[in-house]
Amino acid sequence: MPSEFLPFTGNSSVGQRTAFGTWLPPGSRVAAYVGPQSESTDAYSSSSLLVPTLAAGLARCRAGKGDVVAVLPGHTETVSTTTMLDNLVAGTQIIGCAPFGSGLMPAFTFSGTTTTSSWALNDANVTVKGLKFNLNGADSIDAPILISADSVLLVENVFNCGTDTALDCDVPVSVLTGATNCRIVNNDFITTGTAVNTNIILVSGTGVNGFQIIGNYIHGNCASNGLINLTGTAVGFRIAYNTLHNVSGTSPTGIAHADTALVGVIHDNRIAFTTDITVLTGAISAAGVATASVRSISNFACDEDSLGGVLAPTATGLE
Repeated sequence: MPSEFLPFTGNSSVGQRTAFGTWLPPGSRVAAYVGPQSESTDAYSSSSLLVPTLAAGLARCRAGKGDVVAVLPGHTETVSTTTMLDNLVAGTQIIGCAPFGSGLMPAFTFSGTTTTSSWALNDANVTVKGLKFNLNGADSIDAPILISADSVLLVENVFNCGTDTALDCDVPVSVLTGATNCRIVNNDFITTGTAVNTNIILVSGTGVNGFQIIGNYIHGNCASNGLINLTGTAVGFRIAYNTLHNVSGTSPTGIAHADTALVGVIHDNRIAFTTDITVLTGAISAAGVATASVRSISNFACDEDSLGGVLAPTATGLE
């Protein structure tokens, strides 16, 4: 079997996973392994697929074929420009090959002299899985992950959104115009510092129909803003099964949406606050309902120690 069709471990989202690796679907292939250049006897080196950078791996992918760039355990890179993903093509799968949450997860640190360092996910059907994004490498990184293409999937990644009094990312993930059917699933977003994030996930695009934000854990410090904030327009969206903790002491909100052409459902989320707020209105905050048609079902919120959550917003009456 040619080396470019070898299975690899660490990925369960494509193909068929076995105890010994993952077999890719017909037509796709492992285009590259990204990691340190090691001794010639290393299996990855001998396969001629080992490359030192993600950009070099992406350059080997074919558009629309579902090719995989496997980022090896322990790999690290610094993101200091807006061009790291210039070689990205539609259908590419960027997969980190390490256990979720471990210290071996491949890490990309956004740093440099500019606060505009970013990844532009502007090709359709791209998957990003199993990576660690350190978004605290420069003061107030603006918007490092920009999604603007159809059916992009962010799944099982870890986002370090800030660690001290100054180096917190403004908006880690932005869903922009063009990002229809975007899925942000089972990721961890963690802020451990005291500086302020603007939002953690911002959906600002026009007509981003069908987006889903599902099963994420978000621990952020967003004053007067939602951890998840919808300011654009979308039909058929879903925000569900997330656990949110806003630690801000200044008018914090869990999920916020504008009074724009939004039609969707927010359901089964758990929303916590460090400071006392009016949870019935602050957990899920609507700027208005003249245009927006957003339904909230079975969301619970809490702002006290040792007490359970309450249904928020207030339950509808019998009609």
